[in-house]
Amino acid sequence: MSASHIEYSAQGSASDTHLSFLNGKADDPALIIEDGTTWSYAELTQRVKAFSTKLGHTRSLLLIQAENAPEAITAYLAALCHGHAVMLIPPGHPDDLEQVKATFAPNWIFAEVNGEWRLSVHSSATMNLHPELAVLLPTSGSTGAVKFVRLSYASLLANARSIIDYLRITTDDRALMTLPFRYSYGLSVLNSHLLAGATLLVTRRSLTEPALWHFFKEQSGTSISGVPQSYELLDSIGFEKLDLPKLRTLTQAGGRLPRDKVLRFAKLAQQRGWRFYVMYGQTEASPRMAYVPPELLIDNPDCIGIAIPGGLLRLLDAQGREITEEGVEGELVYEGPNVMLGYATSAQDLTLGRNTQRLVTGDMGCRTRQGLFKITGRKSRFLKLFGLRIGLDELEQYLDQEGYRAVCGGSDSALVVLTLDRGKAGAISRALSARCELPASAIQVREVDAFPQLPSGKVDYPAITRMLVHPTNRGSPASARRLDNAGSASSARSKTESVRSLYERLFSGSPVQGHDTFVSLGGDSLNFVEAAMVLENILGHLPEDWQDLEVDALEKIHSQRLFLHQVDTASLLRSLAITAIVSNHFNLTKIPGGVNLLLVISGFNFARFLLARIVKTNSVMPAISSLLRIAVPTVLALAVLQVKTGSFDVQQLTLLGNWKAASQQEFGFWYLEVLPQILLIVAALLAVPAFRARAQADPFRFGFGMLLVLIALMLLIPRIWSAEHLYNRVPHMLMWLFALGWMLQCAASRRQKIIAVCVVFALSTVLLGWNPLAGQSIPSPVAWMWIGCMALLFVEKVRVPYPVNKIIYLVSGASMFIFIMHYTARNIWNRTGITQFPALGVLAGIVGGIAAWWLWERGTRFVLRNLSKRRSAPGE
Repeated sequence: MSASHIEYSAQGSASDTHLSFLNGKADDPALIIEDGTTWSYAELTQRVKAFSTKLGHTRSLLLIQAENAPEAITAYLAALCHGHAVMLIPPGHPDDLEQVKATFAPNWIFAEVNGEWRLSVHSSATMNLHPELAVLLPTSGSTGAVKFVRLSYASLLANARSIIDYLRITTDDRALMTLPFRYSYGLSVLNSHLLAGATLLVTRRSLTEPALWHFFKEQSGTSISGVPQSYELLDSIGFEKLDLPKLRTLTQAGGRLPRDKVLRFAKLAQQRGWRFYVMYGQTEASPRMAYVPPELLIDNPDCIGIAIPGGLLRLLDAQGREITEEGVEGELVYEGPNVMLGYATSAQDLTLGRNTQRLVTGDMGCRTRQGLFKITGRKSRFLKLFGLRIGLDELEQYLDQEGYRAVCGGSDSALVVLTLDRGKAGAISRALSARCELPASAIQVREVDAFPQLPSGKVDYPAITRMLVHPTNRGSPASARRLDNAGSASSARSKTESVRSLYERLFSGSPVQGHDTFVSLGGDSLNFVEAAMVLENILGHLPEDWQDLEVDALEKIHSQRLFLHQVDTASLLRSLAITAIVSNHFNLTKIPGGVNLLLVISGFNFARFLLARIVKTNSVMPAISSLLRIAVPTVLALAVLQVKTGSFDVQQLTLLGNWKAASQQEFGFWYLEVLPQILLIVAALLAVPAFRARAQADPFRFGFGMLLVLIALMLLIPRIWSAEHLYNRVPHMLMWLFALGWMLQCAASRRQKIIAVCVVFALSTVLLGWNPLAGQSIPSPVAWMWIGCMALLFVEKVRVPYPVNKIIYLVSGASMFIFIMHYTARNIWNRTGITQFPALGVLAGIVGGIAAWWLWERGTRFVLRNLSKRRSAPGE
C-alpha cells in the first residue's frame, strides 16, 4: 500500500458516539450537483453544522427518506458527525413509512415534500440508543419487512478505509453517484470518497439519459459504480462509444454479473486503460467483503476474488469445520471490523450492542487453484419438486452457459423462470425439463422485457415467486402478469390494476410489469397528455416526475384530491398556442406566432421523450413511429376533404403540399406537413452512427450545433433559391425552431441555461426583427418566443385549479386534431352566416378536435389490440 493510501486510511474519526467522513481540503469540491452547483468541503462542513443544530444535543434517531440530493446527504453526515443514529429508507412508499414509524418511533423525519426538503418532529421521547449504533439500513432494499441492519460507526469507517485502499481512491477522483445512498453500495461510494477527500457527482438521472453523460464528461468524472442491471443499461446505450476522457475506474457489485458481461467490460477496460473491479458484499458487512483484482478478472470472470483489506473469508462444511482444499464446496463466512452489530425488528433492538462477530453469508462457494473464492449457489435458493432438490442458482448458471438470459424462482409446487429472450420460452422449458427430470407442467417460463428489481437494483426474487400461477389461476393472463405486493389491501390491488390497465391500453396491450415506467414503455408527447389525465383520476393528483415513476410506486400513492393541480409546462404552452391559432383563423384575435411555438415544443418533446429511446434501441424507429402518428390522421383528413371538394391532389396527400405556392395551397395544413418532414430529416440524421453518438455524448452541444447549422441554411439557401412564393413554410426555413426546442430541453447546467437565454435573445432580435434599444414594443411572435422558451427552460410545472388543468390537458392532447378539425368548423361557420359570433366558431373548432382525437385514439387502440390478439392466438 502506497504512502498516500496509508495517509488516507489513517484519517477520519470514529468513536462510540460519532463519525466524520468530511476529510477533504476546505477549498476542494466535495459535491457537484447536476445543475453545475459545487459545494466545497468547507461549505458542506458548514451546512452539516447548521443542520446538526436543528437536531439538538440529545442523541436521537433521524429517519431520512433518502434521495441522491445534497440536502439528504447533508442530513446524513450531520447526524453521524454529531452523535445521532440514522435510518435510511426509500421515498414514495407511504405504507412502508407508516409501518416503520409505528415500529421504531424515530425522533425526526427528513423528507422531500413537493420539491422541498423538510425536517419534522415525529417523537419527542428520549430514545435509549446503543452508543455504537450509527446507521440502520433495510435488509433487502425495501422497508416492507421492517427488518434493518444495525451498523456501527466503527464498521462504516473500517469499510470506507478498506475500499479507499483497494480501489486506490485519491483526492483527484470524481465519482458518479447514481446509486441511491440509502442502498448500502451507494452509501459505501459516498462514505469512501468523502473520507478520501475526493469529489462526488450527484445526480438523479438514469444511465440511459444523454444529459447524464454530458454532466459526467463536463465535470471530468473518473469512476462509475453499478449493479448488474446498470451494466446491462450501459451495454444497451453503446457505452464503449461514449467520449469519457477522464474515466479510469469501473466497479460492480449488488449481484452476479453474467460471465459474458464480465468478460466484455473487463476486455474493454483493458483496451482503454481503465480498472474494472467486480466486488462482492452484503449490507450486513457495511457492505464490501471481497473483490477481484482487475489484472486477474479476465481469467477468473466467475469469481468474487479475495477478502478486502482487514477482512477474512473462510469456507465451512455442514459440521462447521473449515475447508481449505481447492474446489470443495462450503458455506462462505466473513469476519472483519465491518461486520454489523446485528438486526433490528423493533425499537427495543436499538438498545442492543454487538450480537455477532462473523457474518454467515448464506452463499455456497469454493476456492479456485489461484486462491480466489467463487460463489456456487445460495444455501436457501432451493426448491423441492417431485422429491428432487433443485438449486436455483445452479439453474441460472446453466441457462447462462446455454446462452439464455434468465432468472429463476418459484416454490415447492412449481419452478418459475423469467427470460428476456423472445420466442425461447418453449426451448428453455424443454431444456430444464430434461436437465432436472421434471414434467413440463412443473415449469412456468415467462418472456418479459425486464426482470423485476428491488430499489437497490438487485433481482427481486420474491416477486418472481409471486408470479407463480397456481392451477386454479392457470389460463388467466391478468393473474400471470400481476406482481401482487404481499400484505397490500384489496383497494391497493384495484388501483394497481387501474394503473396497469391504463398503460396497457396506451401501449397497445403490451404486458406491463411493476418496474415499468411511462418513459421505459415508449411514452412520448402524443400519449403523455392522456396518461396524465387518467392517472390524475386514479391517484387523485399527479406526483412529481410521474412519468419516471415505476408502476409499483404509482400504485402505492393514496388518493388525495387537491384544489391546485400541476400541469406540465409544455402541455400548457401547447394548449395556449393551438387556441391562439384557432382564434386567429376565426378572426377573434390577431396574435401570430403560435405555430412557431408549436415547433419549438415539438423539438423540446423530441429530446425529452424520443432521444433516449433512439439511443437505447440504436434505432430511429421511435422517431418514425411518432412521425406516422402525425402523418396518418393528417393524410386521412386531407383525403376526406379532397373527396368533398372533388379536387384530388397527390402532392397534398403525400404531405408535400407546403412546397406549393402559398396561393395554391387549398387547405391550411402546412404545419402538419412540415412537422413530419422535419421529423424525417432528424430521423435520417440520427440514423448515422456518428451523429447518433454525438447526440448521445453531448445532447446540448449537438442541439446547439444543429441550431447554428440550420440558421446558416435558412439565411444562405434563399440567396441561391428564393422560396418566398412558399411563404417560408418549408423545413429549411422553420427547422431551426425545432432545434431550439431540442437545445432548451437539454440545457441542464447553469452555464447551458445562460447560453440558451442568450441564444433566445439573439434569435428574437436578429431573426425576428425586434429592436428593444429603439424602444420598439415586443411583437407577438417574439412574445411567444420569449414567454414559451423561458417557461420551458425554467418552469417545469405550473399549478392551476383542478377544472382548468383538465381543460388544458384535453386541448393539449387534441392539439393536432384541433388543427385539422377547425378548418371544417370554419367552413361550416362561414356558411351558416353567424360570423358575428367568432367565439362560437373557436369553441366548435376546439370541441370538434377533442372529439375527433378521442375517437381516433380509441379506434386505433381497438384495432391494434385485436391484431395483437390474432397474432398471439395460435401460441396460446
